[in-house]
Amino acid sequence: MGTISKKLAKNGVVSYRAKCRRKGFKTQSKTFHELKDAKAYIRAVERAFDLGEIPERGAAPANGLNALVDVLRRYRETVCPEHRGGWIEVLTINCWLRQEFVHTPLDKLTTSVMAARRDQRLKEVKPGTVGREMNLLYGAINKARAEWGCTQIPDCKVARPKAPPHRDRVLSEEEEAICLLAHGPIRTPI
Repeated sequence: MGTISKKLAKNGVVSYRAKCRRKGFKTQSKTFHELKDAKAYIRAVERAFDLGEIPERGAAPANGLNALVDVLRRYRETVCPEHRGGWIEVLTINCWLRQEFVHTPLDKLTTSVMAARRDQRLKEVKPGTVGREMNLLYGAINKARAEWGCTQIPDCKVARPKAPPHRDRVLSEEEEAICLLAHGPIRTPI
C-alpha cells in the first residue's frame, strides 16, 4: 500500500515522500517536490508489485554521492558553516571520516547498521552524546535524501538512547560565601 507524507522544510520548501510497502517486497520510497509525481510513483510501484517485479533502485546517482562518507563530506562543506555550532559538527564529522562505518554504501545503510553503530558508541560515551551524534547523522542523511537526490537511501530510523534527566545544582552556604567574597562587595546604584 502506498502512503504520501508531506514535509515542510524550515526554508518553506514543501516535499512529498511516497512510500510503498507490501509483504514479500522491499519497501520502496522516494521524495518529490510535486504531489502528482508522488502519486504517479506510487501507482508505478504498486503496478510493479502486482506484476511480481521488484523495482530497481537504478544505477549510481550522477551527483557523486555513493557512500555515507560522500554525504558527510558534502554536509561538512556546505551545511555546517551555516549552523551556529557548525564548528562542533565539523569536528565530529572529521572524527567519523577516520572510522569504518562511514564507508557503507547508501543503499546498504539499514536499520541494523545504524543500531550496531549506536550500540557500539554507547559502550564508549554517555547516552546524551550518542543522541546528539545521531541527530547530526540523521540531519545529513535527511538533507541528502530531500535536497541532494539520494533517493537510494532506505528509511533507517533507530531509537535514540534515553538521555539522563537534567541536574539542578544548588550552591551550599559555604560555596555562596566563597563566591561572594571572591567578587568583593556588592554595590547598589544610588
